[in-house]
Amino acid sequence: MLNLSNRGCPLGVSRVTSSVYVCGAHALPGAVKALHPRLIVSAAPELPPPPEDYVPRHFVPLLDTPNSDIYPFMERVADLINEVVANGEVVLVHCVAGVSRSVTLCLAYLVKWQKMTLRDAYHHMKQRRYEIQ
Repeated sequence: MLNLSNRGCPLGVSRVTSSVYVCGAHALPGAVKALHPRLIVSAAPELPPPPEDYVPRHFVPLLDTPNSDIYPFMERVADLINEVVANGEVVLVHCVAGVSRSVTLCLAYLVKWQKMTLRDAYHHMKQRRYEIQ
């Protein structure tokens, strides 16, 4: 199925809004080169340190386990995303697979700053990133 909302995105990257993108680790190098983000939100502490690409990063130290609690990170990350977006710049949010932690942080942004209901935000994300959980 063709997803027109992601037209022009690097392979493996999904457009959440005109300034917010989400991906998994496999797509990260290409996404950084293509999108020139002002901020990368990395919710993948299990990955090795990033290359020296000089893009500011916000690290979310949350492993993808059943007992992990993402709630304490959601508001701060949503606010950081909004600060960058308000300046007209791009944010790239990623985790290992790009289907749970990164998507949840994007949902927090959509609910808080785009004033979507959680249901609407989820459907918005699902339309753009079919593989989300």
